[in-house]
Amino acid sequence: MFQRYLIALSLALLTQAGAAEAQSDSRLRFETIFDLPFVQSLEFAPGGRELFVAVEGHLLQWELDPLNLVHHQNTQVLANEMVLGPDQRLYSVGLGSARGSFSQAGSKAVAFGRDEAAGAAFEVVEANSNLGISQYSSIAFDSGGNAILASASSYTASPFPRREDVQNGDARKYPQLKFRCGGVSQLSIFAIDGVDHYLASTAGQATLEFGKLDLGSERSAAGDCFMVEQMEKGQIRQPTFDAVRHAVIDLGDTPFSTDGASKAIMVLNPNTNKLSLFRIEPFGNTHFLSRLGALELDLGKFMPSGAQDAVLTDLATDAKGREVHVSSTSASVVLRFDFDGTGLNYRGRIATGAPVQRLEMSSDGAAAAIVTGRAPFGGDWRITVIENPAALSDWLQVPASFPSIKALQEQLNAQDLSAGFPDGILGPQTTTAVGDFLSGKGKTSPTSNEPDADAQMLYQSIVSSFPKYLLKEKPARLAND
Repeated sequence: MFQRYLIALSLALLTQAGAAEAQSDSRLRFETIFDLPFVQSLEFAPGGRELFVAVEGHLLQWELDPLNLVHHQNTQVLANEMVLGPDQRLYSVGLGSARGSFSQAGSKAVAFGRDEAAGAAFEVVEANSNLGISQYSSIAFDSGGNAILASASSYTASPFPRREDVQNGDARKYPQLKFRCGGVSQLSIFAIDGVDHYLASTAGQATLEFGKLDLGSERSAAGDCFMVEQMEKGQIRQPTFDAVRHAVIDLGDTPFSTDGASKAIMVLNPNTNKLSLFRIEPFGNTHFLSRLGALELDLGKFMPSGAQDAVLTDLATDAKGREVHVSSTSASVVLRFDFDGTGLNYRGRIATGAPVQRLEMSSDGAAAAIVTGRAPFGGDWRITVIENPAALSDWLQVPASFPSIKALQEQLNAQDLSAGFPDGILGPQTTTAVGDFLSGKGKTSPTSNEPDADAQMLYQSIVSSFPKYLLKEKPARLAND
């Protein structure tokens, strides 16, 4: 019980302390979170000051600069996607467990509302499941702030359900948008001239569906199917197995935004390893995706030798396309590009040292996250957070030294637990010192009935960089359950 007491006390103490003030926007800074299990989804808060991570049915929240784990809880949701909505709720969609077992899981959508009394902590305010869809794959928000849920195994999308309707068995009464081109692996909603439009990447096809969002009485999609790969006369279309990834880019006042086009669609096609940018053109009272003046890059020529055959499946970009990251689970490198208003430009590579499992970026480009790991189902996975990624050089190896590890080493040394010279590099001496502290050695012990402030701060530093020391606890003993 006393371990639970320590976790709760240390998290509460650091939560109230708050994040440090941000330093200059011109600096480049790295942090890493180590030894994670399977990471399902990530999301940055605006400004890149907070990071939310979904791992194996748990929600974890870090403040950044300095790295500080401020909240975690058992959600029982295997999250396909996690998005911070305009109402500041954190929405998570995916599989939900039945009676604590994911072997009997059904589709689930959950919204976590910020608990003002607890500061940065979150609590579940709505949880609904089993709407006749096997698994939610994506979530997007219309201009009214309504969350729209889509599924890769269904041709429909529907608004976030109301708890009372699900309890009354009225879930199928929700208005649904019926797609024409396939199940939806990724959904985006955005306004053009004050009218909501949707863009869907269809599952297992190199196809986008684009049109006006209409959840009215007709409930049928008015969009068109747009084949990302253009076929020449006489060509035979090759089968596609990976859905394309897309991002909506705000063009602003750039040469590419001629003829009233205010938005463009960046598309990564894993079937051809090409990165494209298509305009959204006006035509009378409607808009359509256009190849007119489209930009395209063949990504294979930017891959290092020996990795040209990697299938590039992950795309992360800021809202204006000024920082674009592309990678794959079969590559240990991240390709960097930017859109400068006229063209797509190659900006270099980030060597990660391990296969890239996930990518994420804040909408303003202030922070990026790279999840890497060799074990296919996690355990050795880590999240490297890059503050101000635009300051990266054209070629970079992810550094081995991190500020959080340096601070941890200094704290361990102060406890007479030798972590070696505080160089910020995680080595066997630091790992041994961490184990010694957790087993009760050192000046103060984390297992004492009244741990002092130094012991609390050290334990907080450990779990911030190594959340496995929280995640290994049984759900009943988690700090925020």
